[in-house]
Amino acid sequence: MLTPEQKERYARQILLPEIGEEGQEKLAQSRVLIAGLGGLGSLSALYMAAAGVGTLRVADKDNVSLSDLNRQLLYAEADIGRAKIEAAADRLSGLNRMCRIEAVDADICDAAENLLGGCHLVIDAVDNVPARRALNRAAVGLGVPMVHGGIDGFSGTVAVMIPGKTACFECLFPEQGRTRPQRAIAALGPVAGLTAALQCTEALKLLLSAGTPLVDRMLMVRADTGAFKSIATRRNPACALCAGL
Repeated sequence: MLTPEQKERYARQILLPEIGEEGQEKLAQSRVLIAGLGGLGSLSALYMAAAGVGTLRVADKDNVSLSDLNRQLLYAEADIGRAKIEAAADRLSGLNRMCRIEAVDADICDAAENLLGGCHLVIDAVDNVPARRALNRAAVGLGVPMVHGGIDGFSGTVAVMIPGKTACFECLFPEQGRTRPQRAIAALGPVAGLTAALQCTEALKLLLSAGTPLVDRMLMVRADTGAFKSIATRRNPACALCAGL
């Protein structure tokens, strides 16, 4: 049962027939991993805490820097030099004290499987391919849906990956045995916000079993032209990771 405070806090969401009080209770019982607290993750964390997700597990190993502040709106100038997970825990708890924050200082490449344990879904907000592959392996192995997101300049991409039902990351971007050199990714704040908002919408739809999830397709956004394009995707029957599911 929702408390009077919860009913007031989430009143505008509860008005949605796809949510109602029953759906809000479902969100309160959910645990979501936000992997990475950069441009996508910091904004996703704000949206998911505000929406009333009961437990947010947030993971990152970096500190806040000045160059983060054009897009990582979870942080302020006073947070520069602090561990992102510490600053995030303070900010998110201040936004919604009813949301339990599990802040984990971890290298996602090394800790993906442990991070995903007990979670209902993961929001992929990492900024490098090795960490994304590690998340994908863990998600497939544990059967946890993953909401993928990525940005590059004016462009953003979003896709929902459900183990055994949709293409996984490896299906779409198979490892070729050669790693491309890491590069700094251009990032515009509003594009990160737009992409994170789309990711969170998909995550909430999955948690609530509402609407039509963005499955078997990848949504590509070009903010410089205002164009949205949906590209059909499919499972690779020869995928080295998920073919046997």
